Amino acid sequence: MDYEKLFRQEKPAFYIQVTDESSFADMYLQLKEHCGEAAIRIVRGNKSTNVPNFFNEVGAALQFPYYFGENWDAFEECITDLSWLDSEAYLLMVSQANLLLQDAAQKDFHILMQILLNAHDTWLNQPHYVNEEEEPTAFHVLFACNDLDVSDFSQRLVEAGVEFQVL
Repeated sequence: MDYEKLFRQEKPAFYIQVTDESSFADMYLQLKEHCGEAAIRIVRGNKSTNVPNFFNEVGAALQFPYYFGENWDAFEECITDLSWLDSEAYLLMVSQANLLLQDAAQKDFHILMQILLNAHDTWLNQPHYVNEEEEPTAFHVLFACNDLDVSDFSQRLVEAGVEFQVL
C-alpha cells in the first residue's frame, strides 16, 4: 500500500482505509516510525459520537491550546493554525469513522467535513501568504472503517459533498 500519498501536497483531502482496530493501530505505529517528521494524531470515532465529545477528543488529540472555544469557529481557527505542532505534514487518523458524529445532526457532520476540506486547502496555500519560500504543507484525514461499515460511511461522505479515495 502506498501511504506516501498521505503526506504529499495533493488532493483529495480524505482517504478511507478498510481495516479492523488492530490493523489500524499497527498502521499508526508504522506511519509514526516511517514519517517521523509528520504530526500524526488519532481521533477515536467511538469517543466522538456527538459534537461536545468530538471537540474534547480532537482537542486532546491535537493538543489544542487552552483558549480553544469548543465550537465550529474555534475548531476551524485551530485546525488551520497548528503552530504548536510545527510539522512538515499533518495526518488526522479517525478510528471507527462510522461512529464519528453519529449522534449529532447531519449538518454537524457536513460542517466538520467542510472545515477539514478547507483546512486541507488552507495548508496547501497558507505558507505562500506568510513566506513565499515556504513549501505547502500536506494535511489529510484518514478514516478507518471495517468492511461492514465502509459503504454507509462512504455514503455519508458523498452526502457531505466531499471527494475521497478508498485505499
